[in-house]
Amino acid sequence: MNKLKVLMTASASILLAGCTSDTTASHNAGYPEPPSWDFPYVTEAAYEISPHSLEGRPFNNDGLAYTHEELEALPVKDMAPEQLQNYADVVTHAFPDATYQSVPENCEDIPAESLNETSLANVAYISMQAVEKATRDSAKSCLVTLQKMYRKE
Repeated sequence: MNKLKVLMTASASILLAGCTSDTTASHNAGYPEPPSWDFPYVTEAAYEISPHSLEGRPFNNDGLAYTHEELEALPVKDMAPEQLQNYADVVTHAFPDATYQSVPENCEDIPAESLNETSLANVAYISMQAVEKATRDSAKSCLVTLQKMYRKE
């Protein structure tokens, strides 16, 4: 598995940890969700809905619009959500509300060592683009918590 796939898998595992096709149906309140949360099916469904990032960059085979090196160079702990959302992965672009359903209620329960640039960007994207206001509000609060945790690493 190359570095980019590890990055995509690591960030997705934070946000998709509890999602399965059986558990997400009860959460759906009119927002899109994939037919399956299993890889590679979830990314294939996401590419169909959202082949490009907010900036118009195509997502690569790993579901990212930026290289690993570009992502590592980002000052994510200090970026505003409006900027940071541009670096979210394809699954989060396609299914923001559904993706957020797997985030723990208390974002402090997410281990700091499991965070990376893409996971923070995913939460930023959800905070700006989710269909449901409650999801956006929760993600905004979560992003503040995660950025503080990331600063302490």
